[in-house]
Parts: sequence; structure tokens; C-alpha cells
Amino acid sequence: MAGMIILSAAYGIDIQPQNDPYVAISEQALHAMACAGNNTAFLVDQLPFLKYVPEWFPGANFKRQAREWRETVSAMPQLPMDFVRRSTANGNAKDCIATRVLESMHEDGSYSPEKEQLLQNVLAAIYAAGADTTVSALGTFILAMVLNPEIQKKGQAAVDEVTGGSRLPDFSDHHSIPYVDAMVKEVLGWKPVTPLAVPHLSTSDDEYKGYFIPKGSVVIGNSWAMLYDESLYGPRTDQYNPDRFMKDGELNPDIKHPEMAFGFGRRQCPGQDMAESSIWITIASILACFDISKAVDENGVPIEPSGEYTSGMLCYPCPFPCTIHPRSSRAEVLISEGMSDL
Repeated sequence: MAGMIILSAAYGIDIQPQNDPYVAISEQALHAMACAGNNTAFLVDQLPFLKYVPEWFPGANFKRQAREWRETVSAMPQLPMDFVRRSTANGNAKDCIATRVLESMHEDGSYSPEKEQLLQNVLAAIYAAGADTTVSALGTFILAMVLNPEIQKKGQAAVDEVTGGSRLPDFSDHHSIPYVDAMVKEVLGWKPVTPLAVPHLSTSDDEYKGYFIPKGSVVIGNSWAMLYDESLYGPRTDQYNPDRFMKDGELNPDIKHPEMAFGFGRRQCPGQDMAESSIWITIASILACFDISKAVDENGVPIEPSGEYTSGMLCYPCPFPCTIHPRSSRAEVLISEGMSDL
């Protein structure tokens, strides 16, 4: 769903239900970037002089891997922009970010191949930053519901109170269901998608609490530690508890928004609003339609999820079994109606 929203908004692409080529190349490129972004995965990150070793040299498999990944990552921004160019030439381009920017540049005479290349890279960055991170956050939500059925019931009741169980929630319900907003915030803070954010490079000499940071140093912001700060978010931040954001049935304005999950300063994620909105509507819709519970083994014994996460620049819940089924016959109708609208 995340990929569908971004590809449609950025390029006007309607993806295929299965085996979509744009989604496939994007997933391959994102996997490559996630692996390359782990600065402990390759020795060359610790010993930079190894970059001068020829590709044929024993142990230089990292150079061969880098070449393969480069080809994949280069194709990711190119293919969807080629689609935009073809559809524009054929006169059937859809309204999207790419067509609007290109039209604007041609109208005001500012177009240049360099600016089109910049647009191509920016749009690819939108997908790269938004697709996998949203999927990870929703995976965390599913895990939280498996582990906390009482919180799931509370969220379902909050949604039902507004929709009456007769329709799917929509964005006009946002301020009427504050508990779902709290659930989203807790998803972001409980298991941040990028626990160590994105490494930054200091642009000048700096000092922090007496510690000298020379220009050109890699600085890693520990989002995890900030989001687990009990002075900000109360006790037991290691447990999923949306109520920490609530007070008297409303969102507590005194509790800090877990914005650190989106980075810091000038490099803070520009897609934060879009990400939170897509996560909110997905969570609200899941609560309206589905019951999520632990899977059971052949003896009927519930299978306890490990709760483990992958390691790397992006973190995902490790695969875990669970059961997801419609809450009622009316929910089945809502699901069918929602799918037909996609």
C-alpha cells in the first residue's frame, strides 16, 4: 500500500496487484541501500584504504557487490521517470508531482536536463524514504496487537464509537479518534524504524559537552535512546502503551510528539506528515475490520512471537505467525468495498 500511494503521487503510476516491475526494482534497490547503509557490514567502511583494492583481488567481493547494487539503485529512479516521459509524449500522463513540476519548468522557461535529473533523483528519494519505513511501522503495529489484545479492543471500540461499525474510517474522523493517534505515536516511539537515524557529517568543528567533534566526523543520533527517555514518555517505554499519550480521553499536549523517529533538523524527513497520515488511516481501517491474534500450533497452543527485530539502518519485525480475520460479516462487506475502491 505504501508503495502504491507513493508511486501514484510521485509518478501517476497505477501498480499491478502482483509482480509489478516498478515495485520489484524499488524493493531490490531498497534492499541494496539498507545493506550498504549498515556501516559494520563491510570492512572497507572501517578501513577506507581497501577501496583501492582491485575487484579481482581475493576478498574484494564487496567491490563486485557494490557494482551490482549500483546498477540496481541506478535503475530505480530511471524506470518510473521513463514511464512519465512516455505517458507525457502519448498525451495520457496523469496528474502527479512529476508532471506538475515538469509542466511548471516548461511554462516559466526554467527547464534544463540538469533540473529534470534533479527531479528524478528527488522523486526516487521520496519512494526510498517512505515505502519500507511505512511497511516496518505497520509490521510493528501488527506485532503490538498480537502481544496486547486489550489495547486492540480499546482501539476497536474507539473506532466503532465514531463509525458505528457501518463504514470505514476516513481522514475526517482523525480528530474524533484520538486513541488511534496515540496508537500511531506509540508505534513510532516503541520500535523506531531507524533506531540510529541516518548518519550525518559535521560540516565544521564542533563541541558537545566538552567533547570535541572535528569537521568531517560521522555523527550518529541515537533516536532509540531519545524515544525511550522515561523523563519524556513516562515509565516502561519498552512496553507498547498508547495511554502514555492520553489524558482525560484526549491527547496529552504535555507529552512530546515522537518526532525524533523522523530524524533531526534540516535533514528531518520531509514526508513525515504523509507517513503519519498513511499509517493512521491504515491502522484505523484495520481496527475497524479485523481481529488480530496469536497463531496456534497443531495442539491448539498459542505461539508466542519472539518480538525480535532485524538489525541494520532500517529495522523490521522478524517474521512471526499470527491470525488475522474479519471481525464480523459487516466487516467483510467493508473490506470488499474498500478493496474495490483501490
